[in-house]
Amino acid sequence: MKRLLVISMLIATPFALAFPYLHGVLSVLDLLFFGFSVLSSFSVSVVYMQMMLPKNIGMASGLSIGFGVGAGGIGSVFMGGISDIFGVATVFTILSLLPLAGSIIALFLPNDRLEKEKV
Repeated sequence: MKRLLVISMLIATPFALAFPYLHGVLSVLDLLFFGFSVLSSFSVSVVYMQMMLPKNIGMASGLSIGFGVGAGGIGSVFMGGISDIFGVATVFTILSLLPLAGSIIALFLPNDRLEKEKV
């Protein structure tokens, strides 16, 4: 599971970097592949969180999904402010580096095989 989280976000990074430079059908295809790579790890991250909190599965699910939605709402306001000051191109560059940062952070997650043995 950890490997899927890291790889899916690493795969998403080039699609995010390429998006501002594409137009028309290519941009739609780029977003399709970007969305597929990012969302392929969503259910895995929920299950991973449930494994980390085995006695509070409902809380783990709520926190992982709620944090994702909440971070998106807060991030959109923050990125809108940056866009007003520095421009849309800067926001696209910042956003394209977020999957790379996520994959680096995911490397520090505990191994899921060790978590299964604890339960």
